[in-house]
Amino acid sequence: MGEDLRKRIFGIVRKYANIDLTKIDPDKDFREQVSIDSIQYVSIVARLEEELKIELPISIMEVSTLNEFLSIVDKEFQKP
Repeated sequence: MGEDLRKRIFGIVRKYANIDLTKIDPDKDFREQVSIDSIQYVSIVARLEEELKIELPISIMEVSTLNEFLSIVDKEFQKP
């Protein structure tokens, strides 16, 4: 993943959920680390789709770590 995309994702999450992803362990359950519920998580996913102009798979709802989350977003962002 490029640094620009990573910054965009982190910026979107910070803007819409007031969460600083740089302060969490990327290999642990990030929803628990930042205390967000499923509605907030869906909102974050929707904002990422809207702002990055991508469609994320439903499997994004089942990831637990930040690294898994970023990997899925990156994969979808790289599609033509």
